[in-house]
Amino acid sequence: MDNSNRVLIFIFLFIFILSASGPQSALNLPDRALDALIKEQRRVLEVLGNATLSTFDPDHEHWLPVPGFTKDAGFAWGVLPTVKRKARDDFERGLNITKEYERRERATLNQKQTPLSTSEANDHDSRPLPIYRNISGIIRGDWVRWTDAEKADRPHMNVTALAEAHDYFSTEFMGNFTSREGSVFFELDDDYTPNINASGTYVRGIKSAMKIESKDPYGTVYQNELQGIHVPETGEIFLTTTSEKFAGLIGLPHFTTSQAVFDASKQLLNRSLSYAVNHISQEDQLFFPWYKLPYPTDFPGGSMPACEYIVYLQQQPATIDGRLARYHELQAIEDELRDPIGAPIPSPPMMVMSATIFSPDCGGLCPTGILLTTADKGMLNSIDAESSKLPFRFDDGNR
Repeated sequence: MDNSNRVLIFIFLFIFILSASGPQSALNLPDRALDALIKEQRRVLEVLGNATLSTFDPDHEHWLPVPGFTKDAGFAWGVLPTVKRKARDDFERGLNITKEYERRERATLNQKQTPLSTSEANDHDSRPLPIYRNISGIIRGDWVRWTDAEKADRPHMNVTALAEAHDYFSTEFMGNFTSREGSVFFELDDDYTPNINASGTYVRGIKSAMKIESKDPYGTVYQNELQGIHVPETGEIFLTTTSEKFAGLIGLPHFTTSQAVFDASKQLLNRSLSYAVNHISQEDQLFFPWYKLPYPTDFPGGSMPACEYIVYLQQQPATIDGRLARYHELQAIEDELRDPIGAPIPSPPMMVMSATIFSPDCGGLCPTGILLTTADKGMLNSIDAESSKLPFRFDDGNR
């Protein structure tokens, strides 16, 4: 595996363990290795810090000097604009549903209410929408492959060179589905760490276990861990995998669909990575609670490549008794579920989402139908119990 890529994947993993508790195993690095690590972190921070919406624009030959985002990587980035439009359509659909319910209520109650304006939709206004702010839980639904959109660009990677560069024993990718449909499960875990940027857009870190099943004769199943950001006020969730061949978290701001969310996610990542660099600079030893093999010789699971995934989730408006849920009702429900005191609340409405799943290196594009919450954790029993213990936080040391 290329040393720069080893260092980069270490960066992504490190920022999520700084506030972890429990038993940890110390790992000492030579001074030269530590210096190289810090130098690479500062380089990545500079790439992220200088990023604008147009910094990564493959249509105009604008690339990022990190794994997976270069021209030579051969990922199917030509499909990304279509994926982002689909995610934006899902967001606007939720706004339209909200406005339609409001229109019906005005007609029924003969009361004048102010609908959401176009500018509010475009600017991600912070006006409360009838959606849950705490989205931790399990959602499931079905996906169908969008083959026409996939034809816009196909991956053109040199898999032999990739295998040699990362010491893969195979050129076959795990999680590469060829079936046309299947089901998907997400176990979402909100981070509860809000961050606000100058424009007033809140985002917070989120992680999710993802399990994909295909409807083929073999019943193929694939599971992975994704990280990203949640925009509580709009119900948008942006998730990505990260590996030695794909700097997903560094590119995450470029997956967002508005300037406001781009700026907020960039600020959150910059703050977290800056703290990571400063922390490493001051410590003589590093802690890796999940490592079974010492850095930098091996990485767990790094012997076979896996498909990378970018996932867009969009929460849809909640309804109670056939009407649009009120923001204060959902807030009361969340408060009671989190800290029960016996407060009178309506029956909690089901959380409804839609999703778009995209693999830039394997080329799959799979929109979903409606995703619904479920209390059946047995659906995710096959997800590795150890992976669910991995700490995940965007942290700046103030927790």
